[in-house]
Amino acid sequence: MGVASEGMKVKEYIWRGHDPTAVVVMTEVAVFLIQRTKHALIETAIDDKELEKIVKFLKNDPVVDSVYDCKSDVIGLDFFRFKTEIGLLREQLKTMLFLLSLPLNRGMNVKP
Repeated sequence: MGVASEGMKVKEYIWRGHDPTAVVVMTEVAVFLIQRTKHALIETAIDDKELEKIVKFLKNDPVVDSVYDCKSDVIGLDFFRFKTEIGLLREQLKTMLFLLSLPLNRGMNVKP
């Protein structure tokens, strides 16, 4: 018994046929195809407005000189992966690291 012997189209056979294993096999094939092509089904990069917000946020940092080569991947409905190259201002970074290394009460008349 099969599609030809029943005189049905494949879709009709799956839905009304007498072979339940056909439904299982077709479902497995469908799941496999969805998993293999999900990158084409889901947007691959975040939209330009969101990207601009992230770049603006990074550029507002006083030690950041430039932001370039930004890449993103959407990995779910509310999740994405983001990668970029950041050029740093060496002198500002040195100053910031130096200030962070100082004890909090140095230079202040604060008694422990």
